[in-house]
Amino acid sequence: MKRLFTAVFVLMVCAANLFAAGVDLSGAKRPKVALVLCGGGAKGAAHIGAIKVLEEVNMPVDMVVGTSIGGLVGGMYAMGYNAAEMDSIVAGCDWKYLLSDNSYSRRDESFTEKVLDSKYILKIPFYSVNPDVKDSPVSRLPAGLISGQNVLNLLTGISMGYQESMDFSNLPIPFACVAADLSTGKQVVLDKGELPLCMRATMAIPGVFAPVEIDGKVLVDGGIINNFPVDVAKSMGADIIIGVDIKNDYPGPENLKSMPQVFAQMIALMGNESYQRNLKEVDILIKPDVSKYSTYSFNKPAIAQLTKNGYAAAKEKYAELQDLANKLNTLALADTPQTVRKATDVVRDTFCFRSVEMNGVPEKNRHWLRRLSGLKPDVKLTGADINRGISILMGTRAFSSVTYNIQNKGTQDEKLIVNIVDGPTNVLALGARYDSEEAAGILLHLGVNEYGLLGSKLGFTGRLSYNPYGEFDYSYTSKDFPKIEFKYRTGSMDMNIYKSTENQNNLSFVYQLGEINLSNIYLRNFNFMLGARYEHYDFSRYLKHNIPDNYQEYALEDGSYESYYFKGVMDTRDNSYFATDGMFFEVDGTVWHTNFKDGFENFGSVRLMVQGALGVGESFAIIPHFYGRVIMGNCTEIPFLNYIGGSEPGRYFRQQLPFIGINYANPAYNSVMIGRVDLRQRLGSNHYIYGMVNYMRDAGSLDKVFSEHGRGIWGAGVKYSLNTPVGPVSVNVHWSDYEHRFGAYVSLGHYF
Repeated sequence: MKRLFTAVFVLMVCAANLFAAGVDLSGAKRPKVALVLCGGGAKGAAHIGAIKVLEEVNMPVDMVVGTSIGGLVGGMYAMGYNAAEMDSIVAGCDWKYLLSDNSYSRRDESFTEKVLDSKYILKIPFYSVNPDVKDSPVSRLPAGLISGQNVLNLLTGISMGYQESMDFSNLPIPFACVAADLSTGKQVVLDKGELPLCMRATMAIPGVFAPVEIDGKVLVDGGIINNFPVDVAKSMGADIIIGVDIKNDYPGPENLKSMPQVFAQMIALMGNESYQRNLKEVDILIKPDVSKYSTYSFNKPAIAQLTKNGYAAAKEKYAELQDLANKLNTLALADTPQTVRKATDVVRDTFCFRSVEMNGVPEKNRHWLRRLSGLKPDVKLTGADINRGISILMGTRAFSSVTYNIQNKGTQDEKLIVNIVDGPTNVLALGARYDSEEAAGILLHLGVNEYGLLGSKLGFTGRLSYNPYGEFDYSYTSKDFPKIEFKYRTGSMDMNIYKSTENQNNLSFVYQLGEINLSNIYLRNFNFMLGARYEHYDFSRYLKHNIPDNYQEYALEDGSYESYYFKGVMDTRDNSYFATDGMFFEVDGTVWHTNFKDGFENFGSVRLMVQGALGVGESFAIIPHFYGRVIMGNCTEIPFLNYIGGSEPGRYFRQQLPFIGINYANPAYNSVMIGRVDLRQRLGSNHYIYGMVNYMRDAGSLDKVFSEHGRGIWGAGVKYSLNTPVGPVSVNVHWSDYEHRFGAYVSLGHYF
């Protein structure tokens, strides 16, 4: 009897304390606690710091509701991730990659895309015109600057066990997030469905991230309607609201001078009315200091500091939180809490799927895509293998989205479901550059079905510069046969040919090139080509009186040539300009068969270009190069002689080999070999300093290159480069024992 009296007395005391705290205990059940997380982009890292304090006080959380980044962090917490695990995930993310449209690594993209990336600063994919739909050209552009594929892949990877469609009340902590339906302007509460996709939808900032279509609704970031969804938590049965508010105060005019700043403020204003209303309904408000940060402060130092600020703000409420937790933990919910496995408990290292389904593509292509991606049944796959397969599929550029989920987890019938959405197949691309040799240039490209997986493709390219050209190409791609391509190019060239520091000759001509070739299909890091060319050169002027020593008299007449060639390329570099790993290798051989005149003697050439990259530590790299070309036979044709000089290969002729220390094109003998080593140091995130040295040997024949009959030239230089969104900006200063003077070269933008 005494024990019963004591138990009743304790319960009465606890109830009195809870009444004093403003919590209604008129019913028999314990009040339900909701954690509500505000939207705010990068500032959402503060949520993790606040959750850490909730864990320290052992706060019972019965539901989590969030908008935008609050929905992302809230979803992870609801799946069972604790603060330390979330901190590790967020801190370890490559946010530059996640918030970009590079949804695949460079090694996983097609050779066509590698070429486009190395030339163009702007690529705008667009859909083909549907004659049955009356829309404007603008409506055929992508719905956002960023597809969001990278973020969705991250969310899918961490949602193991919760990838299938489900009711979010069955998570370890019941969860809901808020989005806005663009088609109706109404709020959409996402409390069921595919969890990763719903988390992706709540943070789809309009105009930045592409919207997400769910159940016929076009969903974007819920922050434009309800950025602090306390009312949603109340409607789910919450009695006590703990809210984490990461909204910035209104900025002054000085902080509204950039597009991102203006855009973020517009979104904040749209949801301000509901924000102010919901703010009044919070029982315990945690307000981290985010004054020095913006929606877009996605860098590691900012993320780390924001997490600390969230923790500090929650610590200020520590006594209040601890008192509430102590009171609540003495009571029990009327409903028996469900026991649900956390996502962290079901994450696995390896899988072996009974079947792999490819949805969204024709049946005839599914087996081929499984083989291409490596996502095949009855084969052991790791999580990294799955992500790599998704990256390879996205690297074809044929799809706007590739997502996956795992069904029948932990059973013998476990299957991988890959959901594929076709993307825009056409592309409009723009390149622009300036250099101190040819001045400014603009490159325009229109690709029709360029990103189509198979079938016919058309391309139109034009360069507007001192040496302009226009190009048309048609190709046909089949999954069963090599790709066949037809190409035609015409242009004009005006160049000076130097001998040491003297301008020996001026060469001006118009050329035409027709080509047909066969090449491989979708070998990402290798390309093999076999073809035939027809070339015509119309020389308008050539000052020939200063022909270099040991050269024969050269043909100066207009000429047409037929040739056959092979070409092999390997490119495994992680970056085309600032590689830290991988290798570029190119070899080609050509035989000139005729110039359609009597007395023509066949001749041929073999050219080799190699560039490696070896990263040492985080910021230093060693970059070796080798260039070589050997002419076999009696070549007296100006367009096919060996030339060296300049910083870029193939500037005036395909066979021109770069040499640091020689600015312009200089003639070389029939056999040329150049070795070069660059030492590169990165300063900060985008600045690079190079030290460069190269040495060349050439002679009239290959067997004499390293003999006393061969010629040796060495040169060296230093270079500064800045990596910018519009391409590298570089300045180099160089010297060689061939010119015996210092030279300089300046370039801005991608080379083309």
